[in-house]
Amino acid sequence: MSSDDRTRSNRFWPLSVSQWVSIALLILAVIFIAQNLGEASVGLLWVSVRAPLWLVLGIIALTGFVAGWLMGRRRRRR
Repeated sequence: MSSDDRTRSNRFWPLSVSQWVSIALLILAVIFIAQNLGEASVGLLWVSVRAPLWLVLGIIALTGFVAGWLMGRRRRRR
């Protein structure tokens, strides 16, 4: 496949496979969070907090996203 063929096919498929997988995982995470609306008790070190489960899951997902983003930035610098 020449570079011209790749450029032409990218017009119809602008995202890479890893980007599509990321989008699918994000959609699954949102669905999972939306379906878990109960309340949870969360303990971290000496602090214990009761909060809605969707909020706890959202915070954990956001923490994972930030950690992955920071690791990706470090890898690109090398």
